[in-house]
Amino acid sequence: MKLPKRDTDFEKQGRKKANFKNWVKDEYKDLVEKFYQNQFANKIESTYLEFPTITDDGDEAWVGQNVRLVLSDGWIMGIQTTARDITENKIIEN
Repeated sequence: MKLPKRDTDFEKQGRKKANFKNWVKDEYKDLVEKFYQNQFANKIESTYLEFPTITDDGDEAWVGQNVRLVLSDGWIMGIQTTARDITENKIIEN
């Protein structure tokens, strides 16, 4: 099976520091926002979420994202995020 060509390199697309609402698929924006609001509000140290994004070419690309809060004495001192393209896995699942 040949997958469609797409560019999901966030840094290349200028998304490294962009607001997620600009590239998360519309019907998932509220879910993603509430998920991370809950993580921050409850200081959940580590989470994983899968959600679809839209590439600059208009293609759908799925992302699996780990977000880890860096906590010190109950304060959020930083965030570490790792995201990877899981589109191929999603295609195989369906």
